Amino acid sequence: MRFVVVSDIHANYEALEGILADVGNLEIDRYVSLGDLVGYYAEPQECIDRFRGLNGLCIQGNHDAVASGVEEPLDFNPLATDRIFWTRGQLRPESKKWLAELPTQGKLTEDIWAVHGSLRNRDEYLMSQMVIQANFFLMEKLQAPRTVLFGHTHRRAVYRLDGTIVSTLSEKRFRLREENRYLINPGGSGQPRDGEPGAPYLMIDDDRVELRRAPYDVEAAAAKVAKLPYGDILADRLRQGI
Repeated sequence: MRFVVVSDIHANYEALEGILADVGNLEIDRYVSLGDLVGYYAEPQECIDRFRGLNGLCIQGNHDAVASGVEEPLDFNPLATDRIFWTRGQLRPESKKWLAELPTQGKLTEDIWAVHGSLRNRDEYLMSQMVIQANFFLMEKLQAPRTVLFGHTHRRAVYRLDGTIVSTLSEKRFRLREENRYLINPGGSGQPRDGEPGAPYLMIDDDRVELRRAPYDVEAAAAKVAKLPYGDILADRLRQGI
């Protein structure tokens, strides 16, 4: 089966459309969002409508939950807080309900699961060696899944467990091996933080994995958000990929 996986779109409609254009006419069995479809950028309702039209799997991120109103931005910085209250005002009631009811975990297959932060906690940042090892330990104790797809950090990453050794893979194309376990982050599709503009995403075709980056009209997305509070900061982040 072939999957396209995005994460942290954050209401960047141009980035989402850029990914879909990059996929082109390839037959996709399922589109997957690893959470934070909304927040920060200028077109939250449009992104929800577009993704829902794909009939994909959407995981709930922390921004999705707060935008829906079922949670409050108690640990958000001022910029994120301002943007999430603005986002609430842009969403239709049924879209807020949809966001509130999104799952925090999902299965692409029995061996490949999808989360926002980590398998342990929706809001956990899977970055430090200790957290990475703890998540691999949990995967082994559960005896499934062999691969967890995660977002939240906005940074592309591939971690592999081989026996007791955890390594970071730099390859953009690789195969999922049955003897290994994997933690894979496609990167922040709508707001990458790896210093490279564009829209990173992931394509999985059976056991073949490809980390891709779609070109899109960054200036159009920047121009839309620049008109809003904190917009200049968010526009510059898109241009710089930070």
